[in-house]
Amino acid sequence: MSDPGDADYTVLVHREGGSYRAEVEELPGFQATGESLTELWDAFEKSLSLYLSRGDRTVRVLLTRVENVEPGRVERYEARILVG
Repeated sequence: MSDPGDADYTVLVHREGGSYRAEVEELPGFQATGESLTELWDAFEKSLSLYLSRGDRTVRVLLTRVENVEPGRVERYEARILVG
């Protein structure tokens, strides 16, 4: 994959039972999961780094919650991805 540099993405977080799943609308097929939101965001950053083929570079994710799409089930976040 070519280097996307810094970019903005839309992240949907689904709560399913006792766990969470995040997907990025602009990156088809990308998903991360976790048993808690903390675990989810940790897995999200690690998985995104691999997905963007940046194992040798740091990927930081800055999240802003935008809306509660389905209360208790789906939330939308804007994510600023910083590659450096």
